Amino acid sequence: MKKGDFVVIIVAVLLAFFVFLKTDIKENFQGKYLSIQVNGEEIQAIEYDDHTVMNIPIDSPYGFDEVHIEDGKIEVVKANCRDQRCVKQGPISEVGEIIICLPNRFFVEIKGKDTRIDVINY
Repeated sequence: MKKGDFVVIIVAVLLAFFVFLKTDIKENFQGKYLSIQVNGEEIQAIEYDDHTVMNIPIDSPYGFDEVHIEDGKIEVVKANCRDQRCVKQGPISEVGEIIICLPNRFFVEIKGKDTRIDVINY
């Protein structure tokens, strides 16, 4: 085995290691974040994962809403609107899903890279 062969083997092993490491890190990061908007303007963007637990109170001139994040699911747990449809909707967890509270002009959307395959993009 010549010196050049040894260098090629070392470079190939290092390259394989870095590709494996990058793939492993990418799989652990879901890349999802929560976009909270009031009256059409994003007021908060929060990155989260399946282990995030938090309550986010949103007090605006249009009303009050409280968002709860737990186990990768997002839901509105409190609102001062009359019909409470945003609270009754239940949790969302996938990219592109939304919760809207029209009386409070409040909008919650999960954004990020959608890696699911469905019939449309198959």
